[in-house]
Amino acid sequence: MTSGLVVRTARLEIAPLSAAALDALIAGDGQRLTACTGASFAAPDAPPPLLADALPIVRDRVGASPDDAPWWMWLAVERGSHAAVGVIGFGGPPGPDGVVTVGYAIYPAFQRRGFATEALSALCAWALEDPRVRAVRATIPPAHDASRRTAERAGLRHVGEDVDPEVGDVVVYELRHAGRPIPGSAAAYAEELAEISHAAEELLQALDDASLDSAPADGGWSVGECVDHLIRSGRLYLGTMQGAIARGTARGIRGTPPFSRGIVGDWFVRLMEPPARRHFRAPRKIRPTRHHAVGALRAGFAALQADLVATAHRAEGLDLGRLAIWSPAVPLLRLNLAAAFAAIAAHERRHLDQARRVMEQIGT
Repeated sequence: MTSGLVVRTARLEIAPLSAAALDALIAGDGQRLTACTGASFAAPDAPPPLLADALPIVRDRVGASPDDAPWWMWLAVERGSHAAVGVIGFGGPPGPDGVVTVGYAIYPAFQRRGFATEALSALCAWALEDPRVRAVRATIPPAHDASRRTAERAGLRHVGEDVDPEVGDVVVYELRHAGRPIPGSAAAYAEELAEISHAAEELLQALDDASLDSAPADGGWSVGECVDHLIRSGRLYLGTMQGAIARGTARGIRGTPPFSRGIVGDWFVRLMEPPARRHFRAPRKIRPTRHHAVGALRAGFAALQADLVATAHRAEGLDLGRLAIWSPAVPLLRLNLAAAFAAIAAHERRHLDQARRVMEQIGT
């Protein structure tokens, strides 16, 4: 099917679908489907229920990045008969929050036989072996009782409700890695910020003062300026966030993760994530200086990250969705604390990515 990866269960073999197999499934070409997958498909050779609209998008994504095929659609095939039972898959590779979304659809002839639960359980276990994945999430319309029962039998737990822009109200189920914090929680943000701290330390330890301040040919920021900007902006946000946490603690504004970042928060976090799609002039108060000492800069960024991690831990138990701040850097931008923590992490990844590209340009 693709790359030889197969997950086996008592009755099934489950493997990622290649772009060619997805194209054959879209076309209803049974001969090509069998050639690509080794499975037999009941006539007509059509996708399982509810998947037809998604297939062209998934095919194009897999075609553009074949290595990511396991994070899209898998075909479940009955062992022995080699009959295609259904399709189960993810909504793409894990994001910065460590969450992958999962969906499943079984051909009518194979429904009510436990295949969906068997396949879902196996794919959840496979995904949670990846160190980037903290949770597998399914969003199911409230009226889809069979799908909800499948999620529950596979070990996913009801964690809340949400609104999907395409289908409306949904019930959210998750299976979380026992050793990893809940995505969107204060503990998860603390872990994320600590990982960024380690990445920055590895980046900076290869530099001396001269290379730190070497600007690229295009006149952009040096590595030192990128990191100096992160320290200045991080410190600016940190004080504002600590004030919100103190108020939330005093007022007992507590909640259980995961927390929604809100529409504006989601938009702002996506805007900050690398690769940079839009470029902005930094506000004067967080513009970097031109000259730096590598030892002082490393210590300054490490100290910032330690304070951010400690602040995230102090926020544990509080409702990060209800506690909000006005951005100290962007006028009229209001973010809840879930969005603020995520935006800081995304902003740091953005400029560390920029710093790596500068190092490549100057030959460090």
